[in-house]
Amino acid sequence: RFVRRSLCDLGLVIQLGHREDRNITDQYVQLLREGWFPATTSRPATVFTFDLLATFQELNFQAKTNLHDYLKTLERLTDNSGTKVPPPRYRQFSHCMRLHRYITMLKRSGRGHDPSGIDTTGNGDLAVECPACPHPGKNLPSDWKTAPASDRYVPQDHPAEHSTLPMLTVTQENRCSAEHNAIVKAHLHKQGYVASGVVAVLCARHALVRPNGAGDMQKGERYANTDFVLFSTLKGSSLGLLLSYDIACQWSRNLLKRMHELPEELQLDVDAIPGIRYSIPKKHYRVHGPNHSQYSLNYQEHVGRTYGEGIESQWSHLNPIALSTREMSPGARSDFLRALRDAREMRTVQQRNFEQYSSAFKPDLVAQWEKMIETWNQDPSKPDPYEETTISISMKCTKLQLAMEEEKEYTEGTLPAHEVTPGIFLQLGLDLEEQQRALLYRARDQSTISTIAEVQEKRTALLRRIELWQVVQDVHMAMVPLLRNSEASTGSSSGAGVPPARVKAEYMKLWLPSSLPPQYRQLPTLAALVRKEARLRLAQLSDSLEDIRRYLRVLTGITEFKRLNVSGAGQRMSGRIRSLYSRFQDKVTRATERYCAARTALEALDPQGDWSARFKPLLKEDIRGPVRDDTNASEGRHQTSWIWLSTTPADPQQPSPPLTESTKPEEFIDSMRLSLGLQGYAEKQAAVLDTLRLRFASMWVPYLKGMGPLPAWAKAYGD
Repeated sequence: RFVRRSLCDLGLVIQLGHREDRNITDQYVQLLREGWFPATTSRPATVFTFDLLATFQELNFQAKTNLHDYLKTLERLTDNSGTKVPPPRYRQFSHCMRLHRYITMLKRSGRGHDPSGIDTTGNGDLAVECPACPHPGKNLPSDWKTAPASDRYVPQDHPAEHSTLPMLTVTQENRCSAEHNAIVKAHLHKQGYVASGVVAVLCARHALVRPNGAGDMQKGERYANTDFVLFSTLKGSSLGLLLSYDIACQWSRNLLKRMHELPEELQLDVDAIPGIRYSIPKKHYRVHGPNHSQYSLNYQEHVGRTYGEGIESQWSHLNPIALSTREMSPGARSDFLRALRDAREMRTVQQRNFEQYSSAFKPDLVAQWEKMIETWNQDPSKPDPYEETTISISMKCTKLQLAMEEEKEYTEGTLPAHEVTPGIFLQLGLDLEEQQRALLYRARDQSTISTIAEVQEKRTALLRRIELWQVVQDVHMAMVPLLRNSEASTGSSSGAGVPPARVKAEYMKLWLPSSLPPQYRQLPTLAALVRKEARLRLAQLSDSLEDIRRYLRVLTGITEFKRLNVSGAGQRMSGRIRSLYSRFQDKVTRATERYCAARTALEALDPQGDWSARFKPLLKEDIRGPVRDDTNASEGRHQTSWIWLSTTPADPQQPSPPLTESTKPEEFIDSMRLSLGLQGYAEKQAAVLDTLRLRFASMWVPYLKGMGPLPAWAKAYGD
């Protein structure tokens, strides 16, 4: 019968032996030279091959396979019948794996090449530094500190500003309107755990973990952990800093004051640093309220297309719960060159859109805005050019102006003899029109008897108000009774002697000047009313558009709040959020209907007016924003709806807003062997880096050729 035998039972013997100098060599050294890692240096009986350890290390990093599952897999490959269980080797393997990982880090960091040895390894010396980030003495010119401010950020094709990204959760009083996990879970403490979370500091542009850039959080997520890890990784830095953080607006307030409470060796020399700036990652920025433009990566200078969310794609690699059941999703799957072409094309589109938008304004006004932006970039405390200013045309302002004009008309004796002035008459007509839209919208709900009764009561009350208003209308618009009677007679299908059916209040035509036939609107007696309604309609357009913007901001906040705080909280809470969302969506719909009605009226009252350039026809696809509704579209592909770009003329009377050799032979031989080994490893690493250099050049040079003359560094690879 078939019986499984080991190689030892079959007579396999491997001679380790000593070296040619015949000196006694320690047994564990002989095993290491054979490629076997002993579980102990004293009488070793268990070894693991280097290949085994290296394979597990890669699986652990990439597939998040843990040590127990890896050993169980090897046991099943050895005997999957369960009749012969191999001896347990978990403790020995765990010990060897820790040593192997540590020795590998020392080797890859060049500590074996240091004459002072590995004992002098400092904190952070084993980290892999980002090769694309600026490093003084390596990839920065010697005079980078004295370069002009405008050229300091791109010296020799390297960005001089160093970006660090702490993606952190904090605790403190929240002074920002944003509310997300970083705040809601600020005092989180997991009972029974040594650590309640992880603080990580990454290069914001390339997403490499900084030296000393990771640490545990013990009692919730506090500034003490955050600040300690941040200043540990920035120790000795002399570069300008851009710190990006979910709630940078709140965390940055007393950061430098808190720094002085840390150990002295962690404190930065702030005077030697060109500057410290703070930003909020692009996806998190959208939930913050107004007056946050200084933290936006879209508006800050010298940040390129940094979006600040690189750490989000790293948590799937770093998160301790990401085990073998989790599939890893690469951060980018698209072809490199295609991505570059797309970026170039979208830059052209956005540049063209910007130029077209700018051409709609006078050059001196654009110059004023550019000056305002330049001033704000130098001092964010100055007026924020990216914040919306209050509009100067509103219904309240227009009503006040009309009242003052009618007072003047009264003194001149040109006002009609009635206690209700033409301006008040038109305002009441617009109010009745709005009440008709509200009732018509409410009448759609016929779900209960009480709702139907409530609608009928409102309809009766509205009908009475319309009839009283019509009495005043007959004074200011003498031709309307004839039109009203004519419509009633032609709209009736009843027989002789049967009164026509009464039109519901929400459908009654009010016969405002904008709804009159053209021949009546052109009558001299209605000219003043036509002008006044046109002004009221223009204010109604402006107010309606402002309402749509405000409600859309609220809907964005509700959506973000639900995603961060309500998801998974149960149907009751989700239902409340849906109801709240529906109410504001209804408000958007009513404001849209009011806008469309006002625009239709203005087309009749003032068809040649310049208002049409500012207030365009409002389509369904225009009602979006202010942020990207399509999460698949990047910031660079997003095109803002015209409703956020619509300008309103300022009041001409108001000022424009500011904008060691050895002596023994055996020692000599050992020294030579070590030297040759170190040299070989160094040459191997140099070859790897040289291959990377050629690979990156092959990707960039063809692309750069298509854009024009090659930069100085790329000319060596031009052929």
